[in-house]
Amino acid sequence: MAAFSCKKPEIATLTPTISYLSYQHLYDINNFDTTGILKLYFTDGNGQLGMDQSDPGADYFSYIHYKKNGFWIRYDTAFNYRLHYLEGQGVDGTLKGEIDITYNNIILSTFPGTRPDTIEFECYIVDRYGNASNTILTPQIIIH
Repeated sequence: MAAFSCKKPEIATLTPTISYLSYQHLYDINNFDTTGILKLYFTDGNGQLGMDQSDPGADYFSYIHYKKNGFWIRYDTAFNYRLHYLEGQGVDGTLKGEIDITYNNIILSTFPGTRPDTIEFECYIVDRYGNASNTILTPQIIIH
């Protein structure tokens, strides 16, 4: 009697996933936030991220939450971007890597009332097949 055991290879999900890595502040000479860079980690099992130049729309979607009087408020204006065209390589075509999204802090001047000092980002991505990733909420980010 013989027994055989096969371990199935790990297969990445076809739905993209993202996770928060960091947020970096860039300052002007007066130590005032001018720009922020949100860094995310992504995986996509079918390797279909990013858009062609001719494709309309966006594939990175985000909202900003801001703190007012101790309560979080979701700002209703979406801040969406287009990711660079990426295509999976190798046997399974899985893509893994980092995405840097640059936010010019001038957007904070569009908020109702005074400029917020604490924000967080709610974001997700969509691949070329229309598969939406998980939605993440970043940790609180203090703005100077």
